[in-house]
Amino acid sequence: MNISQLFQSYQDLSGQQMNQINEYVAQALLHVVHIHIMSVTPSLVLTLCCRNNHTCNFYNEMMSILFRGWGIAPLQIVTVEQGMLRKFIPGRRHYNLIFTDSYAAFAEIEVEAYSKEYNYNEYYYIFLQARDRLLLSEMHRIFEHCWRHQLINCNVQVQRANGDILLYTYLPFGPESCADTTPQLINRYNGSHMLNPQLFPRKLNNFFGCPLRAGLLHLPPYI
Repeated sequence: MNISQLFQSYQDLSGQQMNQINEYVAQALLHVVHIHIMSVTPSLVLTLCCRNNHTCNFYNEMMSILFRGWGIAPLQIVTVEQGMLRKFIPGRRHYNLIFTDSYAAFAEIEVEAYSKEYNYNEYYYIFLQARDRLLLSEMHRIFEHCWRHQLINCNVQVQRANGDILLYTYLPFGPESCADTTPQLINRYNGSHMLNPQLFPRKLNNFFGCPLRAGLLHLPPYI
């Protein structure tokens, strides 16, 4: 595959990419699922919520490509539509793959509703498809949402107009700041694999003297 020629065909409008670009993105996601996620969990939940019809069409096309190489890994698919009455779907959502096109759409999923009853860290791999000029601001709002609801393991994958597939997260504790939700670039896809083998960086090894908030529960482990 000639990547240079491939990227020249890219249009900076979600959902109007050529099929080869869709396959490139799908291969990146398959790599993440098969190499990183399925190595630590037997199943995951895929949630789709988008506001833009072009983006929804893009995700539908990409998922058809994605599932051709999915294999036998168990998968639960949840679709959240704007304005529709949502039903709570019981069950654990330990590892999550989320397709969205804005913070507003992401917030509609209400991921926090499924985490409040469990005493473990969930993992969220979010594919945000949006125009380049909106990516950082939308990511920042997503990370603020994650931090506000004590969701520490939130990663956002984006695809820039030049075709680059980049991975961001937030690092709340650092030597210069506390509760920091600024998007931080941590990884990129090179066409065959992620350059950094660690998909979700450890964030709780050092609190750098930041104040902490504890939640008291009425059942063990209580804190």
